[in-house]
Amino acid sequence: MEKAYIYPNFSKPIVYDTLSELLQHLENAGIKALMSASAQKRVTMRLGEEQAARIEFMPEPEACRCCDLIIAVGGDGTILSAAENASKYDKPILGVNIGRLGFMSTLESNELALISKLRGNDFALDRRMMLRVKVVDKKGNVRVESNVLNEVTVSKSVVSKGVGISVDVNGKKTISFIGDGVIICTPTGSTAYSLAAGGPILEPTSDCIAVTPICPHSMHIKSFVAAAHNDICVRADFRTQKLLVSRDGHKPYLLKAGDSVQVEKSTASVSLIQLKEKGFYEIISEKFMGERDKS
Repeated sequence: MEKAYIYPNFSKPIVYDTLSELLQHLENAGIKALMSASAQKRVTMRLGEEQAARIEFMPEPEACRCCDLIIAVGGDGTILSAAENASKYDKPILGVNIGRLGFMSTLESNELALISKLRGNDFALDRRMMLRVKVVDKKGNVRVESNVLNEVTVSKSVVSKGVGISVDVNGKKTISFIGDGVIICTPTGSTAYSLAAGGPILEPTSDCIAVTPICPHSMHIKSFVAAAHNDICVRADFRTQKLLVSRDGHKPYLLKAGDSVQVEKSTASVSLIQLKEKGFYEIISEKFMGERDKS
């Protein structure tokens, strides 16, 4: 690893302190730091010209093409934001957590000394599956199409009203219910919104898809897990209802009458760099117990 594209979440005040320390560890490891040209002014203002001189600023597509890895500094949302470019340019992501839980992040902000392992390729890669999401109109035209690392959510657009939702698997109606919506997630996304809605925790390297209803008005409607090769389709039970589609934090898309949301395993994937010998269940226990201790 010789070049790292740093992708920070500037909305977090602590990010500048973390960036300063990260730059020092990268320099010590002999790894060149790259950042988007759009960040140059704010980084120079906050860190000073001496620190900014350690960074090579360039247009984001160029940085993604020539880097060896992407370092996402923030929380899980920052990793999700970086995932699109990571999959497009086939670059692994190293997550540095300065958020709350950070299930996908490898390092906490006090563990940056482990950056030295990158230079000697002393790390493991976790390959994570993605989902291909399409919004298709009643004539079969694709209106929206994208890859997601975590989840796609189909939900009501009016807060006070439930909606009727049907979920088909391979063209066969599987569940139909009135509720607030449904979440379709990858194993990576199983510890996010799906978990909060009562869905199962899935091992991140497993090959499956979880479907979790959101507040169904029936005790019989439960989350289920499908093999990753299945095609899943979501649509409104009633044509007059308006549904929103959210994809890994992208701006929600309002479905039109007759639209359906089609989800399948994507041919794209994302690799997450692991610098610590810590298993998934150890991380789960650590994160959940940490939250319990704070309460």
